Amino acid sequence: MLVLASDTSPEYIKFQSIWKLYMNSNPNIDCYFYKGDTRIREEAVLKGNTLSIKIEDTLDTVYEKTLRAFQYFLPQLHKYNFVYRTNLSSFIDFDKYIYFCHRLPRTACCVAVIGHKDDIPFPSGCGFTISPDLVRRLVLESPVKNIQDDVTIGTALHNWGVQLYRVNRLDYCDGQWQFEHEPVKYEPIFHYRVKTDDREHDAQVMLELVRRNTVSPLLFTYRA
Repeated sequence: MLVLASDTSPEYIKFQSIWKLYMNSNPNIDCYFYKGDTRIREEAVLKGNTLSIKIEDTLDTVYEKTLRAFQYFLPQLHKYNFVYRTNLSSFIDFDKYIYFCHRLPRTACCVAVIGHKDDIPFPSGCGFTISPDLVRRLVLESPVKNIQDDVTIGTALHNWGVQLYRVNRLDYCDGQWQFEHEPVKYEPIFHYRVKTDDREHDAQVMLELVRRNTVSPLLFTYRA
């Protein structure tokens, strides 16, 4: 699990502190932050659970940071069934995520909330699962950036004939939880996105999710 992170604002640092409370809680998931840091001498440095990449830490460099994070972990990629890329404002229920992954194909697989740009589907950058073979191909071919990282990855997968699999997500908006897609019966939910205009409140919501390590069962599995 690769968590896009940054030290460029106090709120990002606070969200990292919340993630640290549970990111190492499941022995079946290795979880790492990755961020830009121009102060380091090497191209990339892994210290604890943080991968620092020698690059400016801005929104414009997210795609390059992601590719370089993928590249750094290529030597260890054979140990993993999947790579999951997410961000600081997401809470992932690890147990339910692992259960979900058991149903997925191990190659040519990308699963996410799906967006569209010019009729081409792309995996939402706040949380997508991708199989190791596609990670290797992205590093090898390094597709030219197209607007933003998730759109670029989606365009590449589309050009390679890879079909995206859809998954749902719960978003915290206007003081309530909302499904990203219209839910279907017995649909597993493991990803919770917490992002409003009040980032301090968002941090409290994230902290409560971590403290409880669960929310109402109706949020995890929708039963029509």
